Amino acid sequence: MTTLWQASQQLQTGESGPEAFTAAALQAVRDREIAGECVFINRYETQATQQAHKAGVRWKAHHPLSTIDGLPISIKDLFDVEGEATTAGPACCRMRRLPRQMPAWWRG
Repeated sequence: MTTLWQASQQLQTGESGPEAFTAAALQAVRDREIAGECVFINRYETQATQQAHKAGVRWKAHHPLSTIDGLPISIKDLFDVEGEATTAGPACCRMRRLPRQMPAWWRG
């Protein structure tokens, strides 16, 4: 498993890029699902791939947003994200959605 520091070093040296990290992360998610381990409630493959490409362009231009620009992340379903249900696991919360007019960090 690659550490965050190692991934950052690979990005900085050009050994690897955001597209490769994102493709590997998405493949790992698919493999888990095939094995019957549905870990992720939502997956945003198109957006992740698009953002990885944009980050790759920035790295090639030597203007990344940070030393980890383009690395894929996952968000635990304990945090409110605008437009998404925050269930934190229990079925009773599946329909709860964060109001659009509130900041993403707002908890009602």
